[in-house]
Amino acid sequence: MVRSEHVKFKALPGVCTRVFDIQFGSSGLSIRHFARLSQAERMSWLESGGSNFDNLSATAEFAPAKPAKSIEEVVDAVRVFQTYAREYCCVELVELVNRIVEFTEETLMLVSWSTNDLSVLVYWINDILENFRGAAEAGDDLAQVKLRCSSDDRLLRDLMFVKVNRPAAALTSNQAVVRNHSEEHRRPATQHQHAQHGDSKKRMGRISRDVLRQLPVQVDPGTGKSRS
Repeated sequence: MVRSEHVKFKALPGVCTRVFDIQFGSSGLSIRHFARLSQAERMSWLESGGSNFDNLSATAEFAPAKPAKSIEEVVDAVRVFQTYAREYCCVELVELVNRIVEFTEETLMLVSWSTNDLSVLVYWINDILENFRGAAEAGDDLAQVKLRCSSDDRLLRDLMFVKVNRPAAALTSNQAVVRNHSEEHRRPATQHQHAQHGDSKKRMGRISRDVLRQLPVQVDPGTGKSRS
């Protein structure tokens, strides 16, 4: 499988054992585990002994998937899984993955996605694939899962609501921080003005008699007559 032309991802034993049972979502597998691995990266990985298929148990090597940096990376990972599914999976799963690619490219790529928002998209894709496994275990109609690949999907609407309102919440938070920062800067200036005003009051006390005697007066204190 590691050398198969249909396996274009880093086929770690833990990933391969999980994808065999379609263990996406809460079982640990993510569509991002199917990030495309270039030929040079594959050769370097194999030469370094990174692939060890002697251990295919539950403790087989498995690591968290790397977050996507763009929606194009998410779509490319789905396409890599699509290539794998066409060779190793049932027709119903292949049709579902085809529909995920189609809906993502034609609809979801029309929306602007930040790096933080991409986790929402990855979560939704993982949930659909986990839903497929659940339907297979329950003996339900597998083709019905494809209907979730639309803007009417309840989970997608909820996630898009969070996505749309996240920038507004961040903006409100930033405005509150700026407002508090401005108030902190104004407060010391006001306190300084009050302190200066208080100091000026303290400096204006009663004038001593010795000083008053030295001041020129218009009336002679002895006779009470005006001085010319």
